[in-house]
Amino acid sequence: MSPQLIIIFILFGVLVLSVLFSFSRRSLKVLAFVMITGVISGMAVWGVLDLNDVSHRFAKQPKLYVFEDFGVHAAFAGLGRVYTIPEESTVQLRAQIEAGDFSSLGKRYYKVVVLKPELFGSLTDVRFGEDVFSKHELLSILRSPAAKQEYFRAVQRKKSVRDSEQLMLAVNSAFQTNEALKSALLVVLYNAAIGRSSLFAEINKGAVDVRPVSFTFFVIENLPSQLVRGDYFELNG
Repeated sequence: MSPQLIIIFILFGVLVLSVLFSFSRRSLKVLAFVMITGVISGMAVWGVLDLNDVSHRFAKQPKLYVFEDFGVHAAFAGLGRVYTIPEESTVQLRAQIEAGDFSSLGKRYYKVVVLKPELFGSLTDVRFGEDVFSKHELLSILRSPAAKQEYFRAVQRKKSVRDSEQLMLAVNSAFQTNEALKSALLVVLYNAAIGRSSLFAEINKGAVDVRPVSFTFFVIENLPSQLVRGDYFELNG
């Protein structure tokens, strides 16, 4: 059950208990007081336990990062500063995420971190490999089903390479599949974007979603933006 539904049920329960509390009979007032106290205490314990879980596990457990823009286009698995290509294809990931099927993903990853195009809004040029590309060039490669071909053409334009066969061999040697190229590219874009901000701030702005949503991330998403300061809350992803 999502935190939103739980909070709605809790508020409904408090409302019912408040009505009971309004009755004059002392026994009903005592019962309502005990139940309201229990509900509030249970909610507080639930929140503390979830915050403790996130603070201890988020930085230490593998997470899946996906670039979602009307579908999943690229992904990488991350633990600290170690990044790998997911075993699942982007087609598999898209089907699972769109269906809200996080149970199977949860066996391999602590959380699924969904990166939206808005995360990269402040970027202009980004270095990837030996070359510097515009943000739009790199996002176009991420969205492309023929990413290696598009990357090859982008490099060819920058270097004015005449030996296209040699360049294509170099691209194929560095990235065996389109998904391998996209994973490497997404890592570079993610680090560039988070380096200018913080994961906490980007979750609050809606540029990043963490799924499945827990109490801690529900609170982060709904905090007033004025209270969000990367210095006060650090999520090391």
